[in-house]
Amino acid sequence: MKKEEINNFIIDEVDDIIYLTDVETSEIIFMNRKACELMGLTEESQWKNKPCYNVLRHSDKPCKDCPDRTVIENGHYECERYNDVLDLYLYKKYKIINYNGRAVKLCVATDVTDIHKASDKLQKQLEVEKTFVSCIKTLYENKNMEAAINKLLSIIADYHQAERAYIFEIDAGGEKIINNTYEWCREGITSQINMLQNVDISVIDRWMEQFERKGEFFITSIHGEVNKSSEEYRILEEQGIESLMAAPLKIDGKFAGFLGVDNPSANTDTLLLMQSVAAFVINDIQRKKNNARLYDLSYRDILTGVGNRHAYVRFMEQLEHAGLEVGIIFVDINGLKEINDMYGHERGDKLIREVAQVLRSIFSTNIFRVGGDEFVVFCTKITKAEFENKIEKLHNSWKPDANASTGYIWHESGSIEEHVAMADKLMYRNKREYYNKRK
Repeated sequence: MKKEEINNFIIDEVDDIIYLTDVETSEIIFMNRKACELMGLTEESQWKNKPCYNVLRHSDKPCKDCPDRTVIENGHYECERYNDVLDLYLYKKYKIINYNGRAVKLCVATDVTDIHKASDKLQKQLEVEKTFVSCIKTLYENKNMEAAINKLLSIIADYHQAERAYIFEIDAGGEKIINNTYEWCREGITSQINMLQNVDISVIDRWMEQFERKGEFFITSIHGEVNKSSEEYRILEEQGIESLMAAPLKIDGKFAGFLGVDNPSANTDTLLLMQSVAAFVINDIQRKKNNARLYDLSYRDILTGVGNRHAYVRFMEQLEHAGLEVGIIFVDINGLKEINDMYGHERGDKLIREVAQVLRSIFSTNIFRVGGDEFVVFCTKITKAEFENKIEKLHNSWKPDANASTGYIWHESGSIEEHVAMADKLMYRNKREYYNKRK
């Protein structure tokens, strides 16, 4: 075997793409077997003396990033290029050599697609980790649960370039109803949260199977993957959802809801972020709900649901430093002791709840039960005239079997505590009048 035949044999056996082109015309002079196989070329006539951009890129024009000038000037050049015809990343080495007495360009291209994909995968993992850290930081640094969850949903939506991100939770009373409890929408996207309350969980039976079988899932097209006669399809189509990604939320291994995004257009090849965030989301929701329950136990009157004496003292301290104009009402239920003595404490508790309900219907907030039959109400961010109108409405709201004596005062300056004491005195004056009329 001649030396040239040996060289050609070796060149044909390597896994690299090797070809020679004319420096002036870019016409291919030689291609090894690997190059022909990748390009699907079976005859020499398919590439011989044809421009390299025509054969290798299926283009009628030279490549915009062609390094010919650099190769000619320097004698060599190296670069990485993506070939969209082969769908391969190639690391190319160019060199000017002497071939049969003329200068030609030699190209040796090595397939580095796997390396490139591994690099992309690593980069994506780092991006997921960075976004994940941002999500967890948002959850644990923001004490306001509503604000924290909304910010987290916006981060997840941005990562996936989704139109909407949301959380659904199973109703606390059972597992037959599911509610959309949190939602973030991109500008221009219509909110859906109000329409997605008390949804029968049977609507997502197929999702439940997916959550159980493989955890997170991605519906790439509702038209191709969802039964068009199903309730699931109707609800998704009405919302303008073409695709969605979802991850289950679990408490002690039991399904508690799910995290989802609608119409994602980026990073759709990975559910890693949603998978990682899901456990922290449900834990944070539970933690903040438990804190809210503890707050209720500490600052809310169990019988009526209004603030208790601890909350009253705390609110008074805040008012003392606020310097606000405040309307103050002191309320004492009439005849509670007699009702307790005659009919029992269950009937007395009913009266207390009814009086509290009257106060809530008029003042809504800053209502405190400070004793067995006593309430104090503070009216902030209100004018004196509006305050007096509410007092008149209160007096007209009492019923014969559920009424109370009141004392009220408008505070503009000075000690809040002293004004509350004055309202208390005025209440007792009103109570004496009440009992005098009954004699």
